[in-house]
Amino acid sequence: MQFDWVTASGRGRRYSWIVIRHPIPREIYANDVPYVAALVDLAEGVRIPTNMTCAPEDLVGDMPVEVVFDDVTPDLTLPKFRPVC
Repeated sequence: MQFDWVTASGRGRRYSWIVIRHPIPREIYANDVPYVAALVDLAEGVRIPTNMTCAPEDLVGDMPVEVVFDDVTPDLTLPKFRPVC
């Protein structure tokens, strides 16, 4: 099987989500809850696990989304998604 790198558009639709309200471990994530963990179907046909940047009450089914990048540390950047208005 052969694989190639493909530049993604950064757009897609949120497939599914859960709202995390109880931080585990509490010492690390206490200030982050609630947050939304989601599965996003990219326009290119790939489904990825990610976090949403919007409030849980702003979620609707099959929501169009776009990528934003969170510079967690100087060495770590994570893709997250926000709703497309």
